Amino acid sequence: MIRYRRLLSVGLVTMCMAAALTQVRTASAIPAWSRMYGTSCDACHIAGFKLNRAGQNFLRSGHSMRTGEEKAELGNHLSVAQKLRYNYSKGKNDDGSGKKVTNSFEQHALSLYMGGALQKQWSYFAELYWHENSGNTAGASDLNDFGRSKLADAYIQYFVRQDEERYTSFRFGQFAPYLLHLHGVGARLSGDRAYVINSGSVGSNPYKPFTRQYGFEASHYYKGLNVAAAIMNGTGGKLFNRVDNDLKKDGYATVDYSFDDRGSMLGVYGYLGHYPLSVDDPVKFASGSYDNFNQIGVLGNYTRKEGALVGAFFAGKNKYVLRKDFAAPVDTTDLTVEPKSMGYYAELQIYGIHPRIQPFVRWDFWDPDTDVNDNEVLGPEVGVSCHAMDNGRIVTHFQQLKTKNSIKAHEFTENKVVVEVNFMF
Repeated sequence: MIRYRRLLSVGLVTMCMAAALTQVRTASAIPAWSRMYGTSCDACHIAGFKLNRAGQNFLRSGHSMRTGEEKAELGNHLSVAQKLRYNYSKGKNDDGSGKKVTNSFEQHALSLYMGGALQKQWSYFAELYWHENSGNTAGASDLNDFGRSKLADAYIQYFVRQDEERYTSFRFGQFAPYLLHLHGVGARLSGDRAYVINSGSVGSNPYKPFTRQYGFEASHYYKGLNVAAAIMNGTGGKLFNRVDNDLKKDGYATVDYSFDDRGSMLGVYGYLGHYPLSVDDPVKFASGSYDNFNQIGVLGNYTRKEGALVGAFFAGKNKYVLRKDFAAPVDTTDLTVEPKSMGYYAELQIYGIHPRIQPFVRWDFWDPDTDVNDNEVLGPEVGVSCHAMDNGRIVTHFQQLKTKNSIKAHEFTENKVVVEVNFMF
């Protein structure tokens, strides 16, 4: 069986490379906007996916161009995307126990992208998943196959341009910070987001940088420098947002600077949150109990025509109270817990081999409590993205993640192989 999986991966990559070597036109990003403005995707993207400085400005200015003619035709505002995957993973503890195996072909996602200018100074954007693989093999499901429908970004934007190097933006709806979008939340070379962005949560608080939320953001751009601040509903429950039963709001701020035309950038992200633990678990946490937490991140990329270095570092602190019955070993009184977390990722992307072939290698690290030894999650990922279609690609990667444990025999190691075919039109 292992032999067949290897043959599948090698066969798909070989097919992709053959297609790439016979066609050299760079792949598109979101084709609707290329159709609207009659321009090549190369104007905003490097290697078919990464936003350069012009693309960053296009994103932040409501997916609109000052010099372009706005068109009300539906095809210039809509794109459809699909992802198909083969996913194999095998994990076990160092002593051979706790075995876990996945061997699955997946309709991973089918989604609709909508966006662009509504009229002068007003624009919108929305990403709707008609179907997304939930990662579950049992339980409730929207579509009776353990998939789900999901609304990702959905916001309206008011935009004021003072001149070519200065503009102010206001967003209202559901979104993630632009700085995070540009460093792994949005378009990326690998099929999966970095662990610290997508999976690094602390205790019973489901917050992670990837999570999109409802709120209001104001930002201002001046000659490469962008400053933004927002007030949000907060992460909330096990869904994207808690709307009705939590009156406390969260907030974030970002500052970043793009220092060349290829989109090389350095930025800082800060988040201040209040998560209502007692709503999810009133037995373990006292009524009205919150996890008051914060996180700061430094994100950046250095991009050249031959490739890019991309990475992020996050550090956070949580504070909450456990009921005395759960505060062992000191279980005679309520216990205040203040874990500190830390994580990062670093990724090398190579563009110089061929316009349609981009290998990459990444290292992930996450420590949910820096005061506790042997609880980190870490490991490498290596893969290659091949643009076998003008509007799509085949990406395959191998990842190994080790979850440490104070008991050496219980350290869990998972090896994962993913082959994804995706396209957008």
